[in-house]
Amino acid sequence: MAAAFVLSLTAMVGAKRWYDDRRAVPALVRLEQLPGVRWARLGQGPAGRTLWVAVEPVEDLTALVGALRRAASVGELGGVREIVLVDRRNEQLSRALSRMELALQEGAFSGAFLRMEQHVSRLAAEMGVQARLFVDQQAVYVLLRSGSHHLYEVIPRPQPASWPGQAVPVQVRAEGPGAAAAELRPASEGAAQP
Repeated sequence: MAAAFVLSLTAMVGAKRWYDDRRAVPALVRLEQLPGVRWARLGQGPAGRTLWVAVEPVEDLTALVGALRRAASVGELGGVREIVLVDRRNEQLSRALSRMELALQEGAFSGAFLRMEQHVSRLAAEMGVQARLFVDQQAVYVLLRSGSHHLYEVIPRPQPASWPGQAVPVQVRAEGPGAAAAELRPASEGAAQP
């Protein structure tokens, strides 16, 4: 009897998740129409329901992240606990980021953004990569480029206790949910949700 109850409950939870993910496909297709978005997926991450978004280099990353945060907090995508940006990094970009990490963390914490940008630009030139920094109230966003590869990094800024609510956190990964990023297709092409 208990096993039947557990199986029934598991089936109901699975069916609800499948329904919610299927209902979200139109919203994911709309996200894929945003400039710089290659594909968008829903999946489960360490924080819970996760929105995975493969992002190409964009002119205004803060505007894109803002649009993703708004989409993740309402409608079919409501309940998303984390946004993960998927990039196309290589070893050169990962080494460059590692060299820049101290300047980036110090700038995000202290708010000395101009000094951080100067330091990062100098290190990028030494490492043979292009660097762009974006800043909003939530984080410092880093875009490193080299050839056809690009790397994003998101460094949260300290949040004053007086700010209302917290935005959906944004992370970065080199791969999508359960598969290499190159293997995933856009929702508009009918790809299955993870």
